[in-house]
Amino acid sequence: MFKRLQQKLTDFVESKVSTLETNITQEIERLEAKLFQTEQANLTTLQQHIDSATKLESQRLEAELLQTQQANLSTLQENINSTAAEKIAQLEAQLLQAEQASLASLQQHIDSATKQESERLEAQLLQAEQANLSTLQQHIDSATKQESQLLEAELLQTQQANLST
Repeated sequence: MFKRLQQKLTDFVESKVSTLETNITQEIERLEAKLFQTEQANLTTLQQHIDSATKLESQRLEAELLQTQQANLSTLQENINSTAAEKIAQLEAQLLQAEQASLASLQQHIDSATKQESERLEAQLLQAEQANLSTLQQHIDSATKQESQLLEAELLQTQQANLST
């Protein structure tokens, strides 16, 4: 009887252990499922927080990048303006030098042409004056000759008249 009792007790304990194992296994599975659901919920929440933080950080970085780009563009524009002003000043100086050289060269050409024209006109004037003097001399010589001939003719007539008388 003791053995039977012992056997019943063993069977009962084994039954309880088996039930307990089953219950524990079910509870572990339930807890694992609940833990899995909780982890998924936490992961979803974490992902939302990450997305929100990423979005905020992206917006902050975009704003910072925009400010940096605007500052860089402003600096670049200032550099371009400064370089352009320097280049314009340099080109204006070169243009002024070129214009001054052109004006000096033009003045030399004008002076040379004026001198040549003056010399040509002086030569023409000298030739014209010489021609006029030559013509004048011819007129004087002709007039003197005619006057001499007239005087001689008068003188001859006066002498003939004196001789006839």
